[in-house]
Amino acid sequence: MALYWVSYRRDRLLAGAVIVEANSPCHARKLVSVRWADRNLEFTEGKALDACQAAQLSANAKDQLLSLMEAHRLSRRFEQEQCRMRSALQAENSWPRNAA
Repeated sequence: MALYWVSYRRDRLLAGAVIVEANSPCHARKLVSVRWADRNLEFTEGKALDACQAAQLSANAKDQLLSLMEAHRLSRRFEQEQCRMRSALQAENSWPRNAA
């Protein structure tokens, strides 16, 4: 099973996200819709988290409603790590090569 980020809206405004373990994006959306049916939330989009993103999650980040601010912070952390990894890869590839 993979981890999925499912965004939700409240009163037509983006309100946050849920990270859930599921077999597919559709399965993830169904899981969160059933689990939080009493919260009057509309679950909008879902995307699979890659292994690097999953590794950055704290133990309590899964299966919880993340507020918009919490979701934004986590999204920024994912972006920063992706940029750091990209920079490290570029630096590794830019080393001078010995001409033979």
